[in-house]
Amino acid sequence: MEGSWLTVLWWTHAVAAVVATGHATLVHRQARGAALWITLIWMVPWLGPLLYLLLGVNRIPRPARARRLLVELSDFHWSEGNEVVPLVGGDAAYPAMIDAIEGARESVSLSTYIFDDDRAGAMFRDALTRAVRRGVEVRVLVDAIGAQYSRPPIITSLRAHGVTTARFLPTRMPWRWPYANLRNHRKLLVVDDRLGFIGGMNIRESCMLSWELPRPTRDLHFSVAGPIVRDMALLFASDWAFSTGELLAKPPLPAPGGGGGRARLVYGGPDRADEPIRWSKLAAVVRAASRVRIMTPYFVPDEDVVTALCAAASAGVQVQIILPSVNNLRLVAWASRGTWLPLLARGIELRLSPPPFEHTKLMVIDDDLAIIGSSNWDERSFRLNFECDIECRDEALVASLRRLLDERVAASREVTLDDLRRRSLAAVLRDRTAWLALPYL
Repeated sequence: MEGSWLTVLWWTHAVAAVVATGHATLVHRQARGAALWITLIWMVPWLGPLLYLLLGVNRIPRPARARRLLVELSDFHWSEGNEVVPLVGGDAAYPAMIDAIEGARESVSLSTYIFDDDRAGAMFRDALTRAVRRGVEVRVLVDAIGAQYSRPPIITSLRAHGVTTARFLPTRMPWRWPYANLRNHRKLLVVDDRLGFIGGMNIRESCMLSWELPRPTRDLHFSVAGPIVRDMALLFASDWAFSTGELLAKPPLPAPGGGGGRARLVYGGPDRADEPIRWSKLAAVVRAASRVRIMTPYFVPDEDVVTALCAAASAGVQVQIILPSVNNLRLVAWASRGTWLPLLARGIELRLSPPPFEHTKLMVIDDDLAIIGSSNWDERSFRLNFECDIECRDEALVASLRRLLDERVAASREVTLDDLRRRSLAAVLRDRTAWLALPYL
């Protein structure tokens, strides 16, 4: 009897493995990612196919009602008359965002990955509550994993104060998981369909550097006015429809802002096979005439990205990459170091910014193009999570961002080939082993 049960179990695994292997072969767009999954499927009986079902299969097609809202975004139209203003740190961004909420007359739409129930979260909760009491339509969308970074989650408090709140892709996991994929990583605030805020900043007190907390985070956000705000509102409406089923009214076209910048919204996620976040950044690299500057907390480039950066450097373009010297995700830091050698060998300048932890996401190309938003330089942002960036052609904005980058560079330390060669064999093996997980980081 025992032998017959083992036979059934092994045949069950074999059938599941064959089906999972066929799916991975047909669906996955990257050979290395498919090969890693197939290896896991066959080498780890029963658990391998189950993990592939849970983590390797994209099961989030966007409903038709949500897709309709994105028709006008699908071509990434450039618009004129957009004003984009940098807000450095929570000390600048949070007051500006809260002032906008306090001045709202019709609607407030807020989407974020992390919304902590701390002092910073309380400031936003109180402002949102006051807006509700004034009769403003307030909607808050928080990622289900990001909501669990503080306990109890602030969603409970928001709802108790009458703020309409939803979770994006609810999960059965009762804990936060920093490496979770298929998450909504977008940070959008749209007030009265005329003023927007976008960038990489979550809502948590560690972003308030003036509070001098134990583990501070330095970040960058932006206020936006002009026609691009309508696209931000449409994107929020699509995510809201996906999460709640409620179809919001189509926002009107805002009046041009005070600036003369051209801008377009670029959004991506696991429901899109064309990977617009990846190709927006790679296109900017290959079009660069003189200089590419990248600042990101998470940099785990695949072969396409490494090739594009190295090709630009070989063509005489100055490529500079600024990363945090101490990362909050060790696995990501190790995997990142496993990719540095070919970059440094091609003359790319790689610098490490000292604490506080640098969470800024920024790309500046030549003198006239900046890419801002929520995405990092890793597979999670390129194809596994929902992200949102804005491409900005505005020489005044780019000049101000260049000055910010110059300040960070002045305080940073350059990484050299000798630094990499001096690493111990154990460190090299650790970093290259972490690098093998690149398709899922």
